[in-house]
Amino acid sequence: GPVALVLPGLIVTIFLLMKKDFNLISIKRFNPIPGLILTLGISAPYFYLVHKATNGTFTEGFFLQHNIKRFSGEMEGHGGLPFVTWAFVLLGLLPYSFFIIQGFVQGWKTTKNP
Repeated sequence: GPVALVLPGLIVTIFLLMKKDFNLISIKRFNPIPGLILTLGISAPYFYLVHKATNGTFTEGFFLQHNIKRFSGEMEGHGGLPFVTWAFVLLGLLPYSFFIIQGFVQGWKTTKNP
């Protein structure tokens, strides 16, 4: 879904901000265009065809309900704790979430004591 586009961009943005090197030249060094073209080239035809086949029902359910509403509020009659979604994300990324947490801690220390 949309997370496939947002997550890498967010990671690169945080990385560049922590390095204090957030500018257009640094972003271009990551060469994001081929990855975006590949991602959209694979996913866009699928999403278009399934949208047409379901008269938009899939698009509404997948993008609006399961990708936006699930992260932004209550669903199915109950709400969760504010950070429960992020806890599930970290659990779902195991064992790599240890490296994510370690990276944030190291980055925080680096920005505190350059």
